[in-house]
Amino acid sequence: MAILHFIGVLFAICLGLLAIVAMGLFAAVLARAAHLGSAGAAFFAGLGVVVAIFMFIGAAISGLIGWGLWNLKNWARITAIVFAVLGMLGAATGLMWALMHFNPVLLAGAIVRGGIAALIFWYLNQAHVKAAFGATPTGAAVSA
Repeated sequence: MAILHFIGVLFAICLGLLAIVAMGLFAAVLARAAHLGSAGAAFFAGLGVVVAIFMFIGAAISGLIGWGLWNLKNWARITAIVFAVLGMLGAATGLMWALMHFNPVLLAGAIVRGGIAALIFWYLNQAHVKAAFGATPTGAAVSA
């Protein structure tokens, strides 16, 4: 699971760099357009930087969670569970969208995303995984 987060870091960094380059090129093309000029170009170049900043923040968060999972930190397990739940909710939303618009590609994508998130949720809640992360078993009294 930690390796998946590290792969996500690389993916987010690549997307951030792509956003900067692509929006910069788009801004350069717009700067040559007579009706938009430099104001429209500056907007799109700035938009590329903002998207990149969000991608880099996401990469840092994913890297931190990956590091925590690699080192068996319970806070990372809990955070990964929260993101798995959010992934299942996002997949359910995507599933409804795909069904409303009858798009089989989006439908398949939502099913795969939801299935992966559900498997992550299930795995991180297994007793042996909780024990490896140092989580106390459910219903057990915590000694002081």
